[in-house]
Amino acid sequence: MHADVYMFPGQGSQYKGMGEELFNNFPLETKEASEILGYDIKQLALQDEQDKLNYTLYTQPIIYFLSCLSYLEERKKVNSSSFVVCGHSLGEYAACFAAGIFDLFTGLKIVKKRAELMSEIKNGTMMAVIGTDSLKTETLLEYINLDNIDIATFNSHKQIVLSGLSNEIVEAEKLLEIQGFKCILLNVSGAFHSRQMEGVRIEFMRFLKDYEFSLPIIPIISSTTAMPLEYDFILENLGFQLVKSVKWLQTILYLQSLSLTVFKELGPGNMLTKLNEEIFKNNATL
Repeated sequence: MHADVYMFPGQGSQYKGMGEELFNNFPLETKEASEILGYDIKQLALQDEQDKLNYTLYTQPIIYFLSCLSYLEERKKVNSSSFVVCGHSLGEYAACFAAGIFDLFTGLKIVKKRAELMSEIKNGTMMAVIGTDSLKTETLLEYINLDNIDIATFNSHKQIVLSGLSNEIVEAEKLLEIQGFKCILLNVSGAFHSRQMEGVRIEFMRFLKDYEFSLPIIPIISSTTAMPLEYDFILENLGFQLVKSVKWLQTILYLQSLSLTVFKELGPGNMLTKLNEEIFKNNATL
């Protein structure tokens, strides 16, 4: 069935054994991807004998590549070009590929660099906060003098992710749990989507200046702005994405406001589909 919106997942959607059919269906692309990355991408995704799959350095290129292959497979079945694309953080790169902003392997080289830079960051951590009033967390953090913590993602009405220095995140965990929130520390190496990534943003944008981007051939909604991605600001959007919040909730609400109703997730797992179910359910009760 034709989708109004194709969505691409971000880091955290990976699992051992993912993508076997896609790798088999696209052997030439898989071979070239392995050459670009310097390791056997299929073997790592399917077997992960050295437990590398959850490391940013490997996770991001593999999720990007499989998401793009999922899109190519989908396009074999669906002929219509009347749809919109979006992605959650890393997923925005697969959305850019789908929109024709860059080709499969240019995107892979860009994501490889992004993963390398992000994997070097060791100055913080992230924590999911779940609860009815989770969107009010920012005000609460300011009140308790923990305003150096940033909201990394707005996932739904009831789920956000905080990002910051490890000691402040641990302090926030204690205080938020007292307030009745469920807090889950995430297994990440750094404070992604926060001000702690500013050095990475600068270096990444320097890297991106060597690339030329094409005009989108279909609409792409940025999860950094929750608005259509404008051609003139592609480089800025990809760079500042590292230090700004992922506005997934706002992105889905914007797409709903356009009367788009059929959402399909392409890539590993079903993380975005579950988030959307929560968003739609909450909207129905408002």
